[in-house]
Formats: sequence, structure tokens, C-alpha cells
Amino acid sequence: MPASETPLEQNIFATNWKATVSSVSLASGKYIALPIQNLIPGEDVPFELMVRIKIAGKEQEQFESFCAPGHTIEPPLLAKIQEAGINRLYFHQRDEELVLAYLNQHLQAVLDDPQRPVKERAERLADITYFWMQQFFSGPQGPIGQKLEQGFTYVEHFLKFIYQDHYQCKWLVDLCRHDQNLYSHCLNTCLLSMAFARHLDWQERNIREVGRGALLHDIGMTRIPAEIFKKTEKLSPAEEELVRKHPNSGFFMLKTLSLMSREALLLVLQHHENGDGSGYPEGIKLAKIHPLARMMRIIDSFETLVSPRPWQPAYPPRKALWIMRRDWQEKGIYDVGLLVEFIKFMAMEKEER
Repeated sequence: MPASETPLEQNIFATNWKATVSSVSLASGKYIALPIQNLIPGEDVPFELMVRIKIAGKEQEQFESFCAPGHTIEPPLLAKIQEAGINRLYFHQRDEELVLAYLNQHLQAVLDDPQRPVKERAERLADITYFWMQQFFSGPQGPIGQKLEQGFTYVEHFLKFIYQDHYQCKWLVDLCRHDQNLYSHCLNTCLLSMAFARHLDWQERNIREVGRGALLHDIGMTRIPAEIFKKTEKLSPAEEELVRKHPNSGFFMLKTLSLMSREALLLVLQHHENGDGSGYPEGIKLAKIHPLARMMRIIDSFETLVSPRPWQPAYPPRKALWIMRRDWQEKGIYDVGLLVEFIKFMAMEKEER
């Protein structure tokens, strides 16, 4: 139903303000950022949207209700938001189910919209996939198989994008969000691995399975205490042992699900195995590591290096690739054939055939 303009909406654009982009935790709970591009103009929004603002001349930010549940954000108001430099609104964590249902309801129309550039449609798909992971990794409500099927639907959509644009899929790599978030890491590795597999001319089935496995490869990390992720100093031996268990944990969390193929499960289990046998959890050498897991070892290393971590800054891609090349030369960690191709892929040097 159309909503009358709230007092906040009436005066907010007369004020010099800006939005912050991070999620925030208040006394009433955690609020999560939602890029405004995901809002459908003229459609009812079934959850409350908040705006986080900073008034000129005041140090403290304000966080206030912007749109009540069941109200509509009309196109002129969305245009004003964008003109004011706002790119995100916020919703309460308790409304995650409502937000994901809203996004899924409109996803197909977004993907089929010929007026939207391909990259923009893929960006909206990446946003929804991110929210799905946030919910799935934190412990999905309802049948887990049903939730997993929804996540794999997003992988299918990404696969279609890749086949639409075989040699110009660098934009898919550009969708990666580089921060310290587990969900971002899994989304990034999913996008990178599928684009790289397409570069390698892998069969469609293998591209699908590497995408599925990559999307879930670190789900075992959810069994590790959060404070370990925040440490900037060296982990204790006991903490290191906990971290080294996450591939096994992820494998056992997923192995009974019928949607998980053997290939995807092996990717989850072996993505930290090294070619020289120094990896974990089993310490196997290259010949025994599944090809999808060999690829994932490269993708996982690269994404970790180019994203900020509590214990290290983000490296530029060129520096990250140099570090990986050095690690292969000194230790034989990676499959050298895949590593060479990945360097070519990131440099976009592969000739069109």
C-alpha cells in the first residue's frame, strides 16, 4: 500500500547527511546493510528499513526508521536517496527471512530485465547470494535441503551469466567484495572459481560443482569460536588445531545431503591440502588431491591474500600472485599447471580461440 511521507522523509533531504556502509550493532540488536539497488520501486516492503545518518556539525550518527513494514518506497524517493549519496539502508537481523523472501520474489524479474546491463543483474544476484549465505551459515530454520537447493539455484544463475559472456567475464571477478567477512570470502571464491573454470574450458558439470563446493567450502568455520578470527597475534597450538579441523567439520556437516556431489564434498574436505603433503586435514600429496580441490587451493589462497585479515593487510593482486608463485617454487604447494593458468586468467592474457 502507498505510504504517506513520514516526518523523517519530509525533512531528511534538507539536511547535509551521508550514510555509512557497515552493519551496526545497537542495544536493540544487529542491523544489516541492504544496497538500495535491491529495492523494487512501487512495491510494498514487508520489513522495516532504517537509515543511518550523520548531520553536518554533529559527531554522533543517528539511526532512525525510514520505511515502516508494508509501506512502499516510490521512485521519486529512491531517486532522492541516490542523489543524496546514499547507497544502503538497514534492516534488523530478525527480519532476515523476510528480506531474503522479498529479494527472491523479485529476482527472476531482475535477471530477465533487458534494460539492466548484465553486470548489474549479476551484482543483484551476488547481493542475494550473500544474504542467503549469511542466513544458511548461521543455522538455517526449516529443512536444510530446501535451503541448500535455494543456494544452488544462485549457482545456476551465475553459470548462465558465465556462458553468456565467455571471454569477457572479468566483470564477474569485479563483483568480489574484499573484507574480513566469512560470507564475502565464500562468495568471492565461488565467483572466482566458476569464472576460472570457464576460462579453462571445463565441462559445465564441473563448473557447477566447483561453484557449489566453493560456496560452502568454509562452512566448517562456523564451528570455530568467533574470537579466534579476530586475533591479530599468532594463534596458540590449540587454536591452530581447531582451525585445521574446519575442512573435516564442513565435510561432515554436508555429507548426508543428497544435493552434495562427491566432487563438491571432496573440494570442501581437501581445499587446504598441499601438493607437497604439508596441508591438512589428511596431509596427502598432489596426486591424491581431487582436481576441484587443487583449483580451490589456488582460489582460496589468492582471495585470502587480496582481502584484509586481522593478521595481515590486503595485498594487491600482482603481489598476491607473486607470493603464490614463490610458495610453489619453494614448497610445491600448488598444481603448477593450474597456477600458471590462473596467473594468465587474472592477467586476461588467454587468447580467444
